[in-house]
Amino acid sequence: MTFVRQLDWTSPEIVLPQGYKGKFLYSGEDCHVVATLVPPGASGPPQHKHSGDQIYVIVSGTITIQLGGEERTAVAGETIFIPAGLPHHNWNDGESDEIHIEVIAPGVLPVQPLAVPADGDTDDRGLPYFVKGAASDGPTPEVAGITHKWLVTREDNSEHATIYLTSVQAGTNGTQTRINAVHEFYYVTEGTLSTEIALERYDVTAGSLVSIPAGVPHRFWNEGQQSERHITILAPSVMSAGEQLPALAVTLTATSELDKTLAAI
Repeated sequence: MTFVRQLDWTSPEIVLPQGYKGKFLYSGEDCHVVATLVPPGASGPPQHKHSGDQIYVIVSGTITIQLGGEERTAVAGETIFIPAGLPHHNWNDGESDEIHIEVIAPGVLPVQPLAVPADGDTDDRGLPYFVKGAASDGPTPEVAGITHKWLVTREDNSEHATIYLTSVQAGTNGTQTRINAVHEFYYVTEGTLSTEIALERYDVTAGSLVSIPAGVPHRFWNEGQQSERHITILAPSVMSAGEQLPALAVTLTATSELDKTLAAI
């Protein structure tokens, strides 16, 4: 099983004029995770819609997007929530590359199209779309040196994915070994994240996705000289703003417990 996937723009699955690229980092029943590069002047597919919710987390640059009949812009650190069935189309009117991480949840079956055309359709159908920045708070971290800020939760009508930003200060020892009940992803945007997944160590650099299926023991820390930042994705959505991380996972505090758990998987 591949737990760490490095972004490689030389082999995109989505290629459009003027350098627009989309790279699938993960595809499964719970969600798809796609990294998208939109150079200045480039635009995405014409007006279309999805059978699942789509969430953009803007990593760099500025994107313009039509949501139904409304045109909005989003900058680095902001999130766009596109409910299932909402016609939309994005492009880059700026002077620098725009990069965003897309989460489409739930995933679609191989025999189903990921998107369907919606040419000329500007009806938002009253769907709860939004563009917003990170909240000032997030899940309470287990240890000092780690902070979280909410991006999308169930309270935002996101039933299939919870997303928040995580920062890990340099030298932070990190979390205890955990087992989650849902699929967890980290997309590293800055620094290097050290992780242990199923007893194997991985040092994950910016531009990489960590994929941790439900039931797999894992932990992370930062032994570098600079802060590390990553986008945390949980699919399906199991958190609202009032819930905290320990309620989502079984925390293992002894090696013997971990050995027993791995033997049972």
